[in-house]
Amino acid sequence: LETFQKVKKMLNPNGLWVINYFGYTTGPKGKSARSILKTLKEAGFHVEILTTPSESEADRNIIFLVSHTKFDFSKIDYEEPNLPKIKDISQNFLDLKSIDLYDAELLKDEYPRFEYLYLEPAMEWRRNAIEYEIKPAINANLDLIK
Repeated sequence: LETFQKVKKMLNPNGLWVINYFGYTTGPKGKSARSILKTLKEAGFHVEILTTPSESEADRNIIFLVSHTKFDFSKIDYEEPNLPKIKDISQNFLDLKSIDLYDAELLKDEYPRFEYLYLEPAMEWRRNAIEYEIKPAINANLDLIK
């Protein structure tokens, strides 16, 4: 909270702070993201959460779009190779009212629990990275080191 409040003072009035995070917002793996959201709101920020294209929380990222006031994102296009162009990124925002913050923790500098909270989604991301990125490279017998 204290660090977020410092960032708020440093952020330009029309500035945007972008935080990329693991895609989970529900269940035990989503508690760290819910805690970030709760703490950003407590610090007085306006927050939107953009999701990267995916059907699954495990296969997406969430992007916290943090500002002093509400931005109009409806005219911002987004494009990635081999994916359809998104003409209005606000269509990919999560409905923040549907995110239950009942178990979210207010993150405080003097009580550092974030490393504990993000352990489960971080380990899941690491397992997926090994399974879907590193193992195929190893199995392909690529000459990675000369």
